[in-house]
Amino acid sequence: RKRGVVYLRGVLEQLQSVARLDWDSSSGALGLLEMLGRVAPSLKSCLSRGALAKRLETGPSKLVMGVCSPLAMVASDVWLSPTPVPTDVDSLLTFLRSGVTAVTNVARVKLCNRGRHRRRLLHCLEDCEVMAQDAAVVDYPAIAKALEAQSSSWRETPWAGAMCRTYTTLLSTSLQLQHLLLGCELKLYHEAELSMFYWYCDYLLGMMGEGYTQLITSGFKALEAEKKDAAEKAEKGKGGGAGEGSKGGGADAKAASGSGSKAGKKDKKKQAKKDKAGGAGGAAGSKSTESKASQAMRRKLASLQSLAILSEARRWCFRGIVRLLAALEVGGHTREWDTKMNGGRERFEQRYVVLHRVTLPPPLQYESYLKSTDASSFDQTQLLTYAGECFQSTVMCLQHYRKHQHMTQGVVELDAECKALMRAAMTNKTTVEVLKKEGDANATDLKVCFEYLGGHYAIAKLSRTQGPASPIVGE
Repeated sequence: RKRGVVYLRGVLEQLQSVARLDWDSSSGALGLLEMLGRVAPSLKSCLSRGALAKRLETGPSKLVMGVCSPLAMVASDVWLSPTPVPTDVDSLLTFLRSGVTAVTNVARVKLCNRGRHRRRLLHCLEDCEVMAQDAAVVDYPAIAKALEAQSSSWRETPWAGAMCRTYTTLLSTSLQLQHLLLGCELKLYHEAELSMFYWYCDYLLGMMGEGYTQLITSGFKALEAEKKDAAEKAEKGKGGGAGEGSKGGGADAKAASGSGSKAGKKDKKKQAKKDKAGGAGGAAGSKSTESKASQAMRRKLASLQSLAILSEARRWCFRGIVRLLAALEVGGHTREWDTKMNGGRERFEQRYVVLHRVTLPPPLQYESYLKSTDASSFDQTQLLTYAGECFQSTVMCLQHYRKHQHMTQGVVELDAECKALMRAAMTNKTTVEVLKKEGDANATDLKVCFEYLGGHYAIAKLSRTQGPASPIVGE
């Protein structure tokens, strides 16, 4: 009976948290998916997840979270305001509808359990491939015009102006990264596969950083255009008010001079005050209206900047883990995984060939992994130094992220994932220092085992005896 009461109380608390859930529509679809990624894992009951799914229902006449239409949500992410409107508006609407389909499916998938969540993300990648094809149709005229003006080739021209392609790449990359990280949470990777795993995650986070940079740049252009329009409207409002005031003042002055009475002078002053107040009021109203749009843009930019800083911090941590693993292998601290029938190439294809069903971002090959992680020309000390610098960069990025969150949203404490990332970076940095001292003392009897913080941030633990290996499905 007590357990039932506790369970029902927990369900009611989760339902209340879903009812109180607030989402700023200015953050767009990316902000919505990020919010669901934080909230959904804490909802343990089917009722609470169903209630959240009910709030996310979208249709021809329904609003996302009761705030904005799905089409406008995706359009705000792509920053269409500074982008030239294509001549073929139908292609633009087709792309936006494809984006709504992809975002809606991802939002529903985030409410599933972790295993089903990982499998269904692969189906969402197929929606991203449809988006990529529609984005190519929308972006082609603007890119072709820029190429013709610059007299350059396709290979020399960056995709800075292809905002639909950028948005598609960002969404596809985030889904691929989440698919890989869920595999780590479900303990599907062996220690021998960690270098390959974090190397691919490093690449995906780099592509996400480029996408965030382009969206933020486009957002600042839109904000400057909004400020310029607001200033022009304010000037027009002031000019119109002043003109009417002077005209009214002239009529009152003529009446006053004709009658010579004090009443005429009083009427003149009253009319001048009314005209002045009317002109100022019109300008203030226009400024107030424009400031709301500018504030929404700033909130969106702040949200994108937070996501960009956090992705950069994670990227530095993953890169540091790759270099730490290389140093451990050079120093002879790792165990060998002897699989005669399943080598490195086969493991790479088993894990990452499923990501090759999309063209954005460009998928990587096993040869690229071998070339990037070749540590034959480095010694252990150099690799440990590089790894320590990466972990230090992670700490600096998280400190910057905390300041940014405090300034823009008033958030003082880091969330659970950021705390896990900070702890992983500090722990691995300490491991690097210990390995440096052991290397100076020519001690090579240290063995390493791995634990995970936050589900997917590996920390290396050293010991004189070999610990148990990380589990793997099918081993």
